[in-house]
Amino acid sequence: MRKWDLALIALLIICLGVNVFIWREVKDIKDNQMGMARRDQVDSIGLSVSDAVQTLEVFTNEQKWIQENTFLLDKEKSGMNTMVVNAKFTFSTMEKNQRPNFLYREKGEKDWIELELEQKGVLNYDIELNLAPLIEYEYQLLTSGEQKRASDIRVIPYNIYGVPKWKEEIKPITSNTGDIEFKIYVFMTQSWPMPGMEPKNVTLRLEDNGKELKNLPLSKDNEKSSEAWKVRLNITDFAAIDGLEAFIEVEYQNGLQRRDDIELFKQRVEYEMDKNNSNAKILVKS
Repeated sequence: MRKWDLALIALLIICLGVNVFIWREVKDIKDNQMGMARRDQVDSIGLSVSDAVQTLEVFTNEQKWIQENTFLLDKEKSGMNTMVVNAKFTFSTMEKNQRPNFLYREKGEKDWIELELEQKGVLNYDIELNLAPLIEYEYQLLTSGEQKRASDIRVIPYNIYGVPKWKEEIKPITSNTGDIEFKIYVFMTQSWPMPGMEPKNVTLRLEDNGKELKNLPLSKDNEKSSEAWKVRLNITDFAAIDGLEAFIEVEYQNGLQRRDDIELFKQRVEYEMDKNNSNAKILVKS
């Protein structure tokens, strides 16, 4: 074999060796990258679990921190437009430089009203609130000082101070003329917190995109309940209106009025007309 043939074979062997070396290096790099990715995934899972544990610990600690809370209506101080509610809180611990504050706002709003709780004992604090009987509120407890603490956002119990809420029932009836009629019942689901909040008048209002169509007063239905109201409505003339909406308006003995829409009224009416089943009922809370 000639010398140049031997040189060519040697060169091929060297190239093959270099390729094997490069392949192994690339494989090691990929393995390292996969290992790092897996470690990152494990670390990420670990962080998620850690966050969940910390959230649970915060919730548990908060439950231990606020040992007791009560809301009581002061009927003697309350009036038609302002309900005076006494809130009482008992804490498990409170640092010397900490002062607990009570923050509250109308439900769904952004801005808070902040009041300082009044200390009544070592760990007992009170606050007197002036609330509107037609508005629902939420609150939060927050401490001042170097070591701050905060509760989650909670709801002030509406049934303690608010005017009674209701639910409605829609029951279709097929009349002799073939028209679809409905009996609409309104049931008071809460007792009134003080005299003067008894329902005086209940009205069904039909509207087309805000334009008034018809107002129908409801009468008491003592056969069903002492706090049940009813009205009979021929829906044939209104069912084809695209923007049809229905509202229940309750006037109370003290002059306050509460108005809520009957949720999905048009869809519910159309559903009953399609079924044409006079025994069907739909119950929805307002």
